[in-house]
Amino acid sequence: TMTTTKSAKLTDAEAEAAIASFQRIISYPTVSSTAPSTGAYEECAEFLLSELKSVPCLEGIGILDESPPRCPVVVAQWKGVHEGKSATKYELEYYQSHSTS
Repeated sequence: TMTTTKSAKLTDAEAEAAIASFQRIISYPTVSSTAPSTGAYEECAEFLLSELKSVPCLEGIGILDESPPRCPVVVAQWKGVHEGKSATKYELEYYQSHSTS
């Protein structure tokens, strides 16, 4: 049996901040044919980094070392209760152990 919890409602200020953040992220002109030359990918990555740093359960926030030039890949780790397990592996084990067949 899966347990669900009610999600907390956002305050008006939190909702407005979330909408503003979303509007900002979709405002970057990250069309793949132009973004590397205009710097839009770098600007967007910097914004994402600043946003992710405010999320308490994330760590290891940064740019992937193997990112292509002028195309940064933002990475972060979600710190959880099952340290050392990948989310995919845990999810797979959860569904295998909770299947009804």
